[in-house]
Amino acid sequence: MKNKGIKTLGYIFDDSESFANIDYYMKASPVSTDGILFDNEGSIDNLANFKQYAEYVHSFGGMGSTSTLVTITRR
Repeated sequence: MKNKGIKTLGYIFDDSESFANIDYYMKASPVSTDGILFDNEGSIDNLANFKQYAEYVHSFGGMGSTSTLVTITRR
């Protein structure tokens, strides 16, 4: 990620996924973030729930996919 200029990521564990938490990192964080790392997606069957959040982050112009379980958005 460093070679892509990505320096700071927000972090959301699977049981804290919400549109409000995504908005915090992407819109209201006191520290500028380049995207969000969603964690623990692969250890439980959470893909159906995760998909809506990945699509929301992608609406900001994000890259990544639900198959990689990491969604990064450059602002």
